[in-house]
Amino acid sequence: MKIKMNINLVVNDDIRTPALCRLINPTILFPNAMLDLEDDEIKYILLHELSHYKRKDILVNYLLVLFQCVHWFNPFIWFFFKKIREDMELATDEMVVSKLNEDEYKNYARTIITIIERVSIVPKNIGVLGMADDKKILKKRIEMIKNSSIFKNKKKLISIIGISCVLILGRILLTSKNSLADDRVKGNFENLIQYKNSYVGDNSNTNNLIQSIGFGSFKERIELSTSEEPYAVKVYYNLNNINTNKDDIKNELFINSIIIFSLIENVDELHYYILDEPYSDNLKVKYEFTFTRGDIENRLDLENISYYSSDEEKFNALLQKISKYRKISSSLDEAISNAVKDSIYEDYYLGELDTEAHVILGKKEIGNKLDVYTIVNYGSFQFENDVFTLVSGAWGLPMVLTFEKDENNNYYFIDYKEAVDGGMYVDSIKEMFPTYLIPKVMNSDKYAEKLSEEQRLQAKKYLDSINRNTDINIDYVFDSKYEKEYLDTYISEEAQDKLFSVVELYDYPTWIGRNEKLIDGVRYVYETNIETDSDGYKVVVYRKMDESKTVVEEHQYKIYDNDIKEVKHYVK
Repeated sequence: MKIKMNINLVVNDDIRTPALCRLINPTILFPNAMLDLEDDEIKYILLHELSHYKRKDILVNYLLVLFQCVHWFNPFIWFFFKKIREDMELATDEMVVSKLNEDEYKNYARTIITIIERVSIVPKNIGVLGMADDKKILKKRIEMIKNSSIFKNKKKLISIIGISCVLILGRILLTSKNSLADDRVKGNFENLIQYKNSYVGDNSNTNNLIQSIGFGSFKERIELSTSEEPYAVKVYYNLNNINTNKDDIKNELFINSIIIFSLIENVDELHYYILDEPYSDNLKVKYEFTFTRGDIENRLDLENISYYSSDEEKFNALLQKISKYRKISSSLDEAISNAVKDSIYEDYYLGELDTEAHVILGKKEIGNKLDVYTIVNYGSFQFENDVFTLVSGAWGLPMVLTFEKDENNNYYFIDYKEAVDGGMYVDSIKEMFPTYLIPKVMNSDKYAEKLSEEQRLQAKKYLDSINRNTDINIDYVFDSKYEKEYLDTYISEEAQDKLFSVVELYDYPTWIGRNEKLIDGVRYVYETNIETDSDGYKVVVYRKMDESKTVVEEHQYKIYDNDIKEVKHYVK
């Protein structure tokens, strides 16, 4: 741990969990009742407490106690500081796993579980950081430890993302208070009005706008035609990972076109190309759609669609018109489910089944307009090694959804606001929710089990509908049958990074095993394996098979230390 100071170690009969205490002469307290633990378990405990010392958490803990003494009457202070202490434990676990080999992660997690199982009651000792002070965040801690290998495997990619985040934060932190307020909440107007522009030829602005609306994360390329009128934009999408039909695609692009024509004043035509595969010189266009400004204005009975982006009230009126072209829902629960999936799904990896669960905290109805205050879980499942696995999602997300309700009690989705993760959602929640609901939002953890169980039931119902009997993996706990063997067991990180950068391999597992994808209603199995050739070199084999197990695509890459070379390329 590279700690030069001597740390005292004291065996104590009065404490129930290993703990760090004292600013001066720091001391690790070890329960007498845990002296029977294995040597490796004691090693992990000491690493954990030394990590607290190295992170200066004991000082932070004393400061929190001081602030709580001054603001003892404020329940929010107690809640916020509880969350800070939870984050301290997660960060400490992260420091520990950074010092361990990957094959030790599971043993470290089991040590945490062992300690917590032995501690039935945890006394709150001021100025003491206990290793098992809060059983409620066990799931989060295990999830973080379990996913450490993924982050480690892709550290170069994460470094790039990290640098990007720093650049983005730099832009945010150097803006005024007023502009920062708009970044607290994610929603249609707050997101889109920044792209209002009179000139379509601003490539960066137009590209960012298209990226921010429907199918944005599946955009492959845009092209601008601005040398002569009519000014046009061509957009290329690869939607192979979306299970949707031609009519639904056209309807989503119609809504996109309304927003684009409203925000960019001189664009006259929008041409959309839905591709069969990633963009290349040899385009294979599956569908093609064209919308003109005149057609859109006639269909919506509008004289000038750009007028509606001049302020938030007018833009909301436009969104209300758009709502009629979205899914019609006959119940509020159905409306919320459809709205959540339509609003946030593009922020996450899409699997075979999208699930959504929610709790309604309150409502506000004015005329035919309804605001619904919710806590939401969203998650996407796909088959991994024959297990139906939750592969991405959001948990406990505060959202405000706005609907129009007609005389037949049908609901039309208008707009949403989503809390932005930062500062524990505090600024977002204050802006989005009425005061009387804030305590419920802040204590949304109590809904977690109910929401996760609802997602599990949706996954089970889907499996029954396709006559598939298999396990459902939604809980982030260690189970040997769900563990994956990653490529770094056999090849270098440098070679892995080169494989991960090959576009045609994006659909394949980054571990040794299988996943499945539905493409136009056809199920394909993508398989990654490691073989050894006659020269003793490792070969990574990628195979795509159809439902009859016929190989329709195969790529083989031979590994030369830190380099790769494709030795087989087969596409049926």
